[in-house]
Amino acid sequence: MANKHQALCTMCEVKGTLKCSGCESMHYCSKKCQKLDWPIHRVICKTYADHKGNRPSPAHHSVIYFPQDEALPRFMWLEWNSDEKQPSADGLKSLGFDPGHLKSNGFSTARYNFVLGRAIADHQIALLLPECGNSKSSQPNQSLLKVNQGLSDWLHGPVLAVGHDNDSGKVANLDLGPLDYRHAVDNLKVSYSNSARFYTVHNNTELGCKKVIVVRMSCEGDRKYCEYNSYDNDTEYEHYLTGESDMPTPVADKIGLPLVVRKLAPAVPWRTKDKSLRTNYQITMLNPPNQADNIGSVIVARRDGKPLLPDHLFALIIYTGQRLMKPDHDQSSCLTAVDMSLDQLHNVSKEDFEDWYLDTWKTYPISSKANVPSPYAVTDEMTDDWDGVNAPINLH
Repeated sequence: MANKHQALCTMCEVKGTLKCSGCESMHYCSKKCQKLDWPIHRVICKTYADHKGNRPSPAHHSVIYFPQDEALPRFMWLEWNSDEKQPSADGLKSLGFDPGHLKSNGFSTARYNFVLGRAIADHQIALLLPECGNSKSSQPNQSLLKVNQGLSDWLHGPVLAVGHDNDSGKVANLDLGPLDYRHAVDNLKVSYSNSARFYTVHNNTELGCKKVIVVRMSCEGDRKYCEYNSYDNDTEYEHYLTGESDMPTPVADKIGLPLVVRKLAPAVPWRTKDKSLRTNYQITMLNPPNQADNIGSVIVARRDGKPLLPDHLFALIIYTGQRLMKPDHDQSSCLTAVDMSLDQLHNVSKEDFEDWYLDTWKTYPISSKANVPSPYAVTDEMTDDWDGVNAPINLH
């Protein structure tokens, strides 16, 4: 049962002339791409080879099942009416899905693979997920352990992937194969990365921790694979403010806005890929001229716990460039951290920054909203739901 949708290499945009000798369904342009895919594909290669060609009846469809209490995910044949959007409630209940959870959550649809950077060709994959977020009410999904430890800890219960037609949204005679397994796993990884911070916030809220409004500065990998902006508002908790910062911020210190920078672990969808995805050029501007740019994504918070907004942080970076720029720098060329010098730190002061923010920064077209207050005007009582204040900034 070859996958009719796969003409390209699984891992890139080159034609896939090589075929996996195990399942005879996955295509690659080179041994290098095949090796890159193997950690994911090896989990189901043999089981798919045993599965294909054994359809019990025309009413059965090939689906991917991630059992909660088995060692590996597997392909299986599931019967349902092709005019329905999903298998019957009884059929899903037999696979371990709670009817109440099914009614309230339903299937989530995957149309694009952000890890591979391509649309899921000609169809979509519907994922039925269990309870998420490190719940203590049930055990982690054991079949995902060989795929990713984080996914196993995150998903407490079975997972099911079924094929849906793009046009009608109804299940057609579309069987999921190994490439669909790759798409499903990559989408689970992206969902996990995007939700992990939500559950950290939720758990801290239950513990009564005080929240602080911070800025996430995202690296190339998080922007490409997880759809983060360059600067996003985020919510963290006061324990982020304790201890030494992961990097110095000399200009912020001098203008009376000391910051705490915390490195974030590489996200699951791209952590095993090219290390250049950790590149974060913007962070170098907070500690010029020698700050390494391969620090990855970071959370930046004000040491005093007051709200930090994307406009405030981006304004600080522009101000730093203008005040620390070397005298001999060609102002018509791009300014980077290496073009600055701490010898120019005498140009920096709290009064100068405040005047610059109110008079110069407000004229910049990138400044998000006219109603964004000065960083010296924010208070502890302000929340993260101001209209327009926490607008993200995305740089290309």
